[in-house]
Amino acid sequence: MQLPNCKQPPFDPVSPGAAAVGIFLVVATALAVLPQVVLLLRTRSSEGVSVLTPALALSFGYLNLCSTTLVKWPALLSIGHNALQLLDFMQQAASALGLAVILLLVVMYKPNHGRAKRLGAAALLAVLVAIGVALCLLSAHAPCSELTMSIASAASVASGVMVVIAFIPQLYETWRTRGRGSLSYV
Repeated sequence: MQLPNCKQPPFDPVSPGAAAVGIFLVVATALAVLPQVVLLLRTRSSEGVSVLTPALALSFGYLNLCSTTLVKWPALLSIGHNALQLLDFMQQAASALGLAVILLLVVMYKPNHGRAKRLGAAALLAVLVAIGVALCLLSAHAPCSELTMSIASAASVASGVMVVIAFIPQLYETWRTRGRGSLSYV
């Protein structure tokens, strides 16, 4: 049974205004992580940055990406026809990629460069990739099915929980270190 909230080709055209906003959001999302990346690279330190915050934020971004993949699988398969249908997917991919870079940089530099934190970051990345592959296979096998849409909804709820709690560890770390360190306030 195909559900109504899962669009199949042909897709409704994207208005020029919506396309402009979508393109702006993709670019802005990609640029949003740059201040933190630059600061981490410049200081070669992750002091004052909680490892849990980029890990939870990455989980949020990646689960959003998975949810969108499940819902937009038919659009992903026909990307050549209208890439503008996938601007939200591109924005979420840019977010997940940027957050993954931040997490890797945080565990690469002192004081968060310990073996346990690096292994934890690697394990999180491996689990997220495995979830993504499994969900893509499910969506390819049963696009727009009730099961696929239910899993997409569950991924959305899980990502919502992640974003609510993601910045609590960073607030604590910033309070604990009195704002010293490599946290970009931008």
